[in-house]
Amino acid sequence: MTGNLCEFLGEELPKNLTKCVKCGELKSPDKFGFRSRDKHGEKVDQRKDCTACRTIQNRRVRKLKKYNPLPDLDVYQCPHCHRTQKEIFETGSWVNTKDNKVCFLPDHDHNTGEFRGYICQDCNTVIARAKENVQTLRNIADALESYIK
Repeated sequence: MTGNLCEFLGEELPKNLTKCVKCGELKSPDKFGFRSRDKHGEKVDQRKDCTACRTIQNRRVRKLKKYNPLPDLDVYQCPHCHRTQKEIFETGSWVNTKDNKVCFLPDHDHNTGEFRGYICQDCNTVIARAKENVQTLRNIADALESYIK
Protein backbone atom coordinates (compact mmCIF):
# COMPACT_ATOMS: atom_id res chain seq x y z
CA MET A 1 0.00 0.00 0.00
CA THR A 2 2.87 2.38 0.72
CA GLY A 3 4.15 1.93 -2.83
CA ASN A 4 0.71 2.65 -4.27
CA LEU A 5 0.28 5.78 -2.14
CA CYS A 6 3.71 7.08 -3.12
CA GLU A 7 2.94 6.35 -6.76
CA PHE A 8 -0.44 8.07 -6.46
CA LEU A 9 1.18 11.14 -4.91
CA GLY A 10 4.00 11.10 -7.43
CA GLU A 11 6.56 10.60 -4.69
CA GLU A 12 9.54 8.30 -4.63
CA LEU A 13 9.25 5.15 -2.54
CA PRO A 14 11.28 5.46 0.69
CA LYS A 15 14.54 3.54 0.36
CA ASN A 16 14.68 2.19 3.90
CA LEU A 17 11.59 -0.05 3.64
CA THR A 18 11.70 -3.83 3.51
CA LYS A 19 9.13 -6.06 1.85
CA CYS A 20 7.84 -8.93 3.99
CA VAL A 21 8.09 -12.25 2.14
CA LYS A 22 4.85 -13.45 3.75
CA CYS A 23 2.38 -10.54 3.58
CA GLY A 24 4.15 -8.57 0.85
CA GLU A 25 3.79 -5.29 2.73
CA LEU A 26 6.55 -2.69 2.78
CA LYS A 27 7.59 -1.96 6.36
CA SER A 28 10.34 -0.23 8.25
CA PRO A 29 13.28 -2.44 9.29
CA ASP A 30 12.27 -2.25 12.96
CA LYS A 31 9.20 -4.37 12.08
CA PHE A 32 11.49 -7.33 11.32
CA GLY A 33 13.20 -9.44 13.95
CA PHE A 34 16.62 -11.07 13.81
CA ARG A 35 17.52 -14.73 13.45
CA SER A 36 20.63 -14.64 15.60
CA ARG A 37 23.34 -12.68 17.40
CA ASP A 38 27.08 -12.64 16.81
CA LYS A 39 29.73 -13.46 19.42
CA HIS A 40 29.48 -9.91 20.78
CA GLY A 41 25.71 -10.14 21.26
CA GLU A 42 24.95 -7.88 18.29
CA LYS A 43 21.86 -8.74 16.27
CA VAL A 44 22.69 -10.18 12.86
CA ASP A 45 20.81 -11.80 9.98
CA GLN A 46 17.57 -9.85 9.91
CA ARG A 47 14.49 -11.94 9.15
CA LYS A 48 12.68 -11.63 5.82
CA ASP A 49 9.23 -12.03 7.41
CA CYS A 50 7.79 -9.26 9.58
CA THR A 51 7.07 -9.62 13.28
CA ALA A 52 3.30 -9.54 12.66
CA CYS A 53 3.52 -12.48 10.23
CA ARG A 54 5.82 -14.38 12.63
CA THR A 55 3.30 -13.87 15.43
CA ILE A 56 0.50 -15.31 13.30
CA GLN A 57 2.70 -18.26 12.27
CA ASN A 58 3.74 -18.95 15.88
CA ARG A 59 0.10 -18.98 17.00
CA ARG A 60 -0.77 -21.47 14.25
CA VAL A 61 2.08 -23.77 15.23
CA ARG A 62 1.16 -23.63 18.93
CA LYS A 63 -2.43 -24.51 18.04
CA LEU A 64 -1.27 -27.43 15.87
CA LYS A 65 0.88 -28.73 18.72
CA LYS A 66 -1.99 -28.37 21.18
CA TYR A 67 -4.45 -30.39 19.09
CA ASN A 68 -1.94 -32.85 17.63
CA PRO A 69 0.25 -34.22 20.43
CA LEU A 70 3.75 -35.45 19.69
CA PRO A 71 4.06 -39.16 18.92
CA ASP A 72 6.18 -41.47 21.07
CA LEU A 73 9.68 -40.09 20.44
CA ASP A 74 11.36 -43.38 21.36
CA VAL A 75 10.01 -45.07 18.23
CA TYR A 76 8.69 -42.30 15.95
CA GLN A 77 10.40 -41.87 12.59
CA CYS A 78 10.23 -38.84 10.35
CA PRO A 79 7.91 -39.84 7.48
CA HIS A 80 10.37 -38.41 4.93
CA CYS A 81 13.87 -39.47 6.03
CA HIS A 82 12.73 -42.36 8.28
CA ARG A 83 15.12 -41.38 11.08
CA THR A 84 14.23 -41.47 14.76
CA GLN A 85 15.04 -38.57 17.05
CA LYS A 86 17.92 -40.58 18.54
CA GLU A 87 19.41 -41.12 15.07
CA ILE A 88 19.06 -37.43 14.24
CA PHE A 89 20.78 -36.42 17.49
CA GLU A 90 23.60 -38.94 16.89
CA THR A 91 24.39 -37.58 13.41
CA GLY A 92 24.82 -34.09 14.80
CA SER A 93 22.67 -32.65 12.02
CA TRP A 94 20.31 -31.08 14.52
CA VAL A 95 21.69 -28.50 16.93
CA ASN A 96 19.72 -27.93 20.10
CA THR A 97 19.99 -24.14 20.47
CA LYS A 98 16.99 -23.44 22.68
CA ASP A 99 17.08 -26.27 25.22
CA ASN A 100 14.34 -27.78 23.10
CA LYS A 101 14.76 -31.54 23.35
CA VAL A 102 12.46 -32.32 20.42
CA CYS A 103 13.61 -32.14 16.81
CA PHE A 104 10.16 -32.81 15.29
CA LEU A 105 7.86 -30.03 14.11
CA PRO A 106 4.22 -30.06 13.10
CA ASP A 107 4.15 -30.05 9.30
CA HIS A 108 1.20 -28.19 7.84
CA ASP A 109 -0.15 -26.74 4.63
CA HIS A 110 0.69 -23.04 4.75
CA ASN A 111 -2.38 -22.15 2.68
CA THR A 112 -5.04 -24.16 4.52
CA GLY A 113 -3.34 -24.71 7.89
CA GLU A 114 -4.12 -28.45 7.64
CA PHE A 115 -1.89 -30.61 9.86
CA ARG A 116 0.11 -33.18 7.88
CA GLY A 117 2.02 -34.87 10.71
CA TYR A 118 5.32 -34.36 12.51
CA ILE A 119 8.56 -34.15 10.51
CA CYS A 120 12.15 -33.54 11.55
CA GLN A 121 13.64 -30.08 11.34
CA ASP A 122 16.08 -31.20 8.62
CA CYS A 123 13.26 -32.29 6.31
CA ASN A 124 11.22 -29.23 7.23
CA THR A 125 14.13 -27.01 6.16
CA VAL A 126 14.50 -28.83 2.82
CA ILE A 127 10.79 -28.50 2.07
CA ALA A 128 10.72 -24.85 3.11
CA ARG A 129 13.79 -23.92 1.05
CA ALA A 130 12.13 -25.54 -1.99
CA LYS A 131 9.01 -23.46 -1.17
CA GLU A 132 7.00 -26.71 -1.01
CA ASN A 133 7.45 -27.10 -4.78
CA VAL A 134 7.22 -30.81 -5.57
CA GLN A 135 8.86 -30.42 -8.98
CA THR A 136 11.87 -28.65 -7.45
CA LEU A 137 12.27 -31.47 -4.94
CA ARG A 138 11.99 -34.09 -7.73
CA ASN A 139 14.59 -32.23 -9.81
CA ILE A 140 16.96 -32.19 -6.84
CA ALA A 141 16.45 -35.92 -6.26
CA ASP A 142 16.99 -36.65 -9.98
CA ALA A 143 20.19 -34.62 -10.01
CA LEU A 144 21.53 -36.40 -6.92
CA GLU A 145 20.72 -39.80 -8.44
CA SER A 146 22.55 -38.87 -11.66
CA TYR A 147 25.71 -38.08 -9.65
CA ILE A 148 25.61 -41.44 -7.88
CA LYS A 149 25.46 -43.53 -11.07
